[in-house]
Amino acid sequence: MGNTNLVPFGLDGSSGEIISVEACDSGRTRYVCPDCKTPLIARKGNVRTWHFAHACQDIDDPRYVPCTAPFFSSLCSAARSYAESAANLSMKLAAYQDILQVRFDDGATLEQEYTVTNSRRVLLEHIHTGVSLYGVSFDLAGEVQGVQFCVYLTHPGRSFPAGSLQVPDDARFGAIEIHFDESFKKRFWHIARETGHLKQQVIEALADPARHASMKWLYHARKAKRSRDLRERLLHQHEAEVGRRKTQRYRCFNCTYEWVGEELPACPNCHVGALYISRLRPELSSG
Repeated sequence: MGNTNLVPFGLDGSSGEIISVEACDSGRTRYVCPDCKTPLIARKGNVRTWHFAHACQDIDDPRYVPCTAPFFSSLCSAARSYAESAANLSMKLAAYQDILQVRFDDGATLEQEYTVTNSRRVLLEHIHTGVSLYGVSFDLAGEVQGVQFCVYLTHPGRSFPAGSLQVPDDARFGAIEIHFDESFKKRFWHIARETGHLKQQVIEALADPARHASMKWLYHARKAKRSRDLRERLLHQHEAEVGRRKTQRYRCFNCTYEWVGEELPACPNCHVGALYISRLRPELSSG
C-alpha cells in the first residue's frame, strides 16, 4: 500500500455525500477525489486491497498535477461527513497533563507536572463541520454538556495553525487535535485488507482517538485555573520552606557550636564536616 494515490473514500460532487469504496461497484464511478476533484475508479479485485484510484487519463489538462496526500484528505472528509450525519458522537478523551514552570523571587526554579483533566468518555452533541471559532476553522464543532467543543484533524501536510487560537479567559470552550500519521495509514490498509471495513475504522478513530490515532488537547477551559491554583500553592510552600530555613537551628556535635540559618557544609566554628552537624528540633536548641 505504498502508492500514495490510493483513496479509501470518494466524494459525490452533486450531493456532497462521502462514500467508501466498499459501498460502490467496481470500475468507473461518479465520485471524485475529495481533495483534487479528479474522477475516481473503484478497484475491487481479489488480490489487492479495495481502493479508489485517480482516473488521471480522463484529465485533458497539461497543467494537471494529482494531489499528494489523497488518503489523508479523503479520510478527513469522511470523518467530517460521518460525524455530522450522526449529529452526536460518543468520544473517549485522553487525560490532559501539562508541566508548570515556576521561578521564585530568590532565583530558585521548579517544574511540576499536573493534571488538567482525567481521561473520560463524553458525548459530543449537535455536531457541525467547518465552524470558525476564536481564529481557527475547526473540522468538527459541537457541545459537551453545554460547553462548546471542537475537533481539528491533522495529518502529514496539514498541521494545526499554532498561535491562531485566541480564546477569551471567560470562554467555556474545549478543543482537541486528532492526528492521522503514516502508521495509522499502514494499519488502516492492513485492517481493510483483512476485514474490508473502511467506514468503521474512521468511526472508531473519532470515538477513541488516543487508541486508534493520536490525540492532544488544544484548549481546556479549566487549565488556566488549575495552573494558577498550583502556582499559588507552590509559592506558599516555597515561602514557608524559605522561612523555615531562615529560623532553623544547627549544632556541631564536635564543638557544640550552634547557629541559625542555612545548613552549611562545615561547622563555621571548628570547621569539621557535615557528618558532625545536626538539624535541631526547636525543643533541643539551647537558650
